[in-house]
Amino acid sequence: MTTLSMKTAERDVNRLDSLPELLAYRKRITELLRDHPLGSFPQEYNDTVNELQDKMIERAVSLAIHSLDEEGHGGPPVPYAFVLLGSGGRREQTLWSDQDNALIYADPEPGVETLVHEYFRKLGDRIVSSLTDTGYPPCDGGVTCNHDRWNKPVSAWKTMIQEWEQDGSWEAVRYLLIVADLRHLHGDRELARAVQAEFAAYTLRTASAEKRMLENTLRRKPALGLFGRLITERYGENAGHFDVKYGLYIPFASGIRLLAIHERTWATSTARRLELVRQKGQLSAELLLDWQRNFSSALYFRNKATQEPEPGKEAPPPMLNIAMLSEEEKRELIRALRSVRKLQKTVAKLVAAR
Repeated sequence: MTTLSMKTAERDVNRLDSLPELLAYRKRITELLRDHPLGSFPQEYNDTVNELQDKMIERAVSLAIHSLDEEGHGGPPVPYAFVLLGSGGRREQTLWSDQDNALIYADPEPGVETLVHEYFRKLGDRIVSSLTDTGYPPCDGGVTCNHDRWNKPVSAWKTMIQEWEQDGSWEAVRYLLIVADLRHLHGDRELARAVQAEFAAYTLRTASAEKRMLENTLRRKPALGLFGRLITERYGENAGHFDVKYGLYIPFASGIRLLAIHERTWATSTARRLELVRQKGQLSAELLLDWQRNFSSALYFRNKATQEPEPGKEAPPPMLNIAMLSEEEKRELIRALRSVRKLQKTVAKLVAAR
């Protein structure tokens, strides 16, 4: 899409006054992008999809706030930030990604804490239901703003991060890595920055932070076996298929995330993280270019394998039918997997040396 057509899309989205209109518009955009020639340029295609997703999600949030006001609950009583997590935070949603999000709001004055909490509880419920009605099913892991863990005042967010830091368990570190992908979308940007700064402070003040995060990061290995053989599903309806999400994309994105943390660079998208690490000049430019190229391949295969979900359900996992790939695509997939293997080894050495 050109800059002009993107501006047109933003104008069109902002004119939509109801969730059914927004859902219909999203369906039209999805149809347009499904076979768009930008698919030949995976990073550009990814950026286009995510810019449009941002606009539609933000509009759904605005409609949710407006609906509460119309029902007599008033507007937000204190400044707030609606943020994206997961693939949305990384600006790497597919056409049919689910929702991962949170609310951060300013600390209320004494005496009105309960009223403020109740408003944002209602707002969290309304946002999640509005996004569901717009075709974004909730994350099955509960990482959405209708859960108390992901909907609280900024001071409570900071306390929660400090508690996870003290806990240090695998699950606590998993939550910290979720916060690492937090990206502001709507509302007061400074509230989001305050939470991001608290996460950054954790990585600086806790000597074992990176080693803890490395364990979580290496949980998913590239699905490449001995002699460069692709590891595919052995049983069930996906037998012979390759799991692009957990066999390639997640190990890649997670590895780059920890690399960026190690290099003390603070961005959320994988592409931007790689660019900031390159600017630091501590790693081989050739190596970083290899990761950049192969991550683009990971985006290509992820989009190729992603399927449209049934109404009201999450998209099925992106499973790639290896038998349908050309020989060149198979070679490209194996190259990307080898690149992830090199990435994980490099990050493990860097973390061990710190």
